[in-house]
Amino acid sequence: MKLIIPRSLLKYFISHVEKSMIEECGILVGGIEGDVYMVKALFMGVNIENSPVRFSIDPYTIISAHEFADRYGYEVLSVIHSHPAPPIPSDLDKRGMSSWRIPWVIIDSTSLDIGVWIYNNDDIVPVDYDFI
Repeated sequence: MKLIIPRSLLKYFISHVEKSMIEECGILVGGIEGDVYMVKALFMGVNIENSPVRFSIDPYTIISAHEFADRYGYEVLSVIHSHPAPPIPSDLDKRGMSSWRIPWVIIDSTSLDIGVWIYNNDDIVPVDYDFI
């Protein structure tokens, strides 16, 4: 599996991360060809936890992302969010990942390092990714 994210969408998300005092979050939508997940759209979410160390994406964003995907023949591909720490899934992330088994993009809000992970066979494993 490989997740391909347009640089413009990543830059947009990072611009929010750099200005925020809380974890930023969103949904990535796009197409799947074989084992390549090609992101086409970013849905910025509202972190209803309003917390610097945890997030919950508001339901409206989740519904909007699914409606967009259905309308244009895409899939909800990934969750994206920031951490004030290295881009490794927290215990809360791992619980969420076990329910929503799609890639999770994590961006360290201090270094802007990026990690992508997925829940697979009762384990959290890294996902290959690239930017175009």
